[in-house]
Amino acid sequence: QTKAGHRFNIFRWQEDRERILRFYRARDLALARILSERLDSESGVLKVRIDEGKISGIELTGNQKTRNLVVLREFPLRPGQLFRFSLLEKGVENIYSLDLFERVQPEFFWRKNRLHIRIRLREKPFTLLQLRYNYSRDDLFQGQMRWIHNNLLGLGNRLLAEGTLGRRRAAAALSFQSDRVFRSYLSTMVRLYSTSRGIYAFSGGRQVGNFWDERTGLRVSIGQQLKKIGMVNFVFTTESIRFLRDYGYGYPTVRTHKTSLQLQSIVDSRDRVPFPFSGRFQFFYYEVASELMGNETPFFKIYSSLESYFTFFRRWTLHPRLIWAAADMTTPFYEMFPVGGLSSFYGLRNHELLGRRIFVGSLEIRYFLPAKIPVSTYFSLRADWGSVWKNSTSAIQLKDFFSGSGASISFDSLLGVFSLGYGQNSRGRKELYWDFGFKF
Repeated sequence: QTKAGHRFNIFRWQEDRERILRFYRARDLALARILSERLDSESGVLKVRIDEGKISGIELTGNQKTRNLVVLREFPLRPGQLFRFSLLEKGVENIYSLDLFERVQPEFFWRKNRLHIRIRLREKPFTLLQLRYNYSRDDLFQGQMRWIHNNLLGLGNRLLAEGTLGRRRAAAALSFQSDRVFRSYLSTMVRLYSTSRGIYAFSGGRQVGNFWDERTGLRVSIGQQLKKIGMVNFVFTTESIRFLRDYGYGYPTVRTHKTSLQLQSIVDSRDRVPFPFSGRFQFFYYEVASELMGNETPFFKIYSSLESYFTFFRRWTLHPRLIWAAADMTTPFYEMFPVGGLSSFYGLRNHELLGRRIFVGSLEIRYFLPAKIPVSTYFSLRADWGSVWKNSTSAIQLKDFFSGSGASISFDSLLGVFSLGYGQNSRGRKELYWDFGFKF
């Protein structure tokens, strides 16, 4: 190495120059460089000027509608900081995650010996029109149209208008969503909606009536992604409710109003939806509707679901799931927890059972068929075990529980998911299921 008191050796200095640059590279300072080197022949002092890669400016090009603030708040490098390649990669990934750009291309250059970063962007089309449909045994046919604008006012906010129409469902909604409020990491959503949905009433496994659950209201949520906890939201809901009889019996008719506060936690690490191969999904909420909020019928309820996916031998996926929920005895029937259906509990119709306390455990094994066709095909077997209680204060006994088991085959295509299933339960019920299209 070149040292004070030793004779200067140009070849040794060349090695030292490389050693200095490697020192900076090892510390992620990829653009550090030696600007000049001069040996004073009289004093014998070697003077070396090093530019460690301090950023003087960041420029954006190609963002014709998106404001600079939206992009730069996702970019962790700032003027005055030292350039680090790992932060550049993270910034590019963050900007892509906005889903506003087809291309994000960073480049750097020196202007008057000062480092500048230029990010070239190519924007995606921001307006999208979606048409979706679904046909199932209990909900019959329904279609949906969605108009989405993904970059309202150039701030990356989303405006969504949607309408749904079917024989047993009609809905209209207008939503505003912001993934980041200004420079904070808070996200918010405001949703105005009006829905009408047919609800079958069952008694002893027989369909005995049909009712309409009609709701019009406002929902506002604000939350943030937290490490190890997931997405935490506070949700305020105020809505008018009408529960009307179409024919038969099973439920009373109701006209009321509900205002509630809900605390939610969502953890979602699934690799894909539908038919994940790995990851887990956890959803928890606690909801309270008190007299202080103007509710005629105050109540509180708590809900938790946890499911995981483990794939082995590339095509076999194990899917355990556990759901439990409880509510107080004042919780009205239209706020109870539903159980039953193709994806819920075999041997029951969709939402056949309602309870103030539920416990359902399921274990599914799914096989991804190696068929050489342009449609992904899955065959699954699932066992369910659990119970539903109308009285949430009653003692839990083993005789309350029953089981279900069944099989299904599903085809995942561009036209949606086509599923056929058959299941039975330990109470002697056997049911055939079908569900075609998209979930909405």
